[in-house]
Amino acid sequence: MGRKKSTALNESRWLFELNTSRINDELDADDERVRGRSRAKAPEGFALFSEAMGLFSKLMLFYEHVSIESSEEGRLAALEAHHLLMIDAFNSLRAAYKVLLDGYYAQVSLLLRRVIECTLRMYFFEKFPDEALLYWENPDEWRKRYSTEERLRKRLEKFDDMSELVDMLRGRYHTLSDLAHATARAITPQVISTKKKKKEATKQHVAAVGGHFNHTWLRMFQSQLVEDAGIVLHASAELTYALLKEYEPTWLESFEKFKLAAGNFVRET
Repeated sequence: MGRKKSTALNESRWLFELNTSRINDELDADDERVRGRSRAKAPEGFALFSEAMGLFSKLMLFYEHVSIESSEEGRLAALEAHHLLMIDAFNSLRAAYKVLLDGYYAQVSLLLRRVIECTLRMYFFEKFPDEALLYWENPDEWRKRYSTEERLRKRLEKFDDMSELVDMLRGRYHTLSDLAHATARAITPQVISTKKKKKEATKQHVAAVGGHFNHTWLRMFQSQLVEDAGIVLHASAELTYALLKEYEPTWLESFEKFKLAAGNFVRET
């Protein structure tokens, strides 16, 4: 089967162009090309994300080597949950980064919403450590009690020091949820507008298969990636903040510099 070049937009691919017997190999090759363009056209955002992940990995290593003593069963369960939520958030950020690099823009928000879910639970277990026992020991009852994210947020916002943070997390969660479902708006990043015939002015909307490069979508989702990395880093450091201040003040200084640079990047994007 021939591989005609599409002129609709950048390097978008259509099924008739692909050898369906080796479709994954062909799309993998396309992904690699898109990845190269993404890195070349938007290096600043990816450099910031790399900085965030470096901070994240150092924090997780620090967390593994510190000793937080507690005789309370709930407290210990909360500490274990916090640690695993950090790892899940790290992996979800990495996965979002990879699909973004390869031009799968419509899929990024699903992963970033999971990052915000991890963040919310970190704060929740910090305030309600005994609930971590339910989280581990009776998942069915946990789901029944906290069937929606809003139930977690409503308990958290009763604390004066959490109301502003909860509002921010609510906004992030709803924004990402809007883009995580199979709505027309969410699918738009993988839809290409093209004319049916050269002589016609009318357009049709078709979806290209695989990833594709689009600078506008790349920058928009890259901004979300950097912002959410900062949000979950803040939540991850909360539990060990006093220890970080005493033993790793340079980490906190580096995090403050990252927050400043990330904030400027998000505002300018």
